[in-house]
Amino acid sequence: MTFRGGANGGLDSRDLVINQLKRDIVEMKTSEKNVADVNSQLVTVEHKYRILQDEKNIVERDARTRTDKNIRSIAGLRSKAETLKRELEN
Repeated sequence: MTFRGGANGGLDSRDLVINQLKRDIVEMKTSEKNVADVNSQLVTVEHKYRILQDEKNIVERDARTRTDKNIRSIAGLRSKAETLKRELEN
């Protein structure tokens, strides 16, 4: 890269490179902020996902427990009904 000084007070090639580098820095800082924002959003979404997954697991476990209890209750009631039916037939 060749740098030529401008005696006429205009921008020389160093000034052009410096200005380009300044623009690059601003662009990179903006990109870095965007990445940080996206990362923050990702962390938030992952946290919400874990909470919802835990809640889903609890609901499913409770539903299985209620279902099992209802099955046992139904079996007991059927048995009782059969016993009462047999008693009435005698």
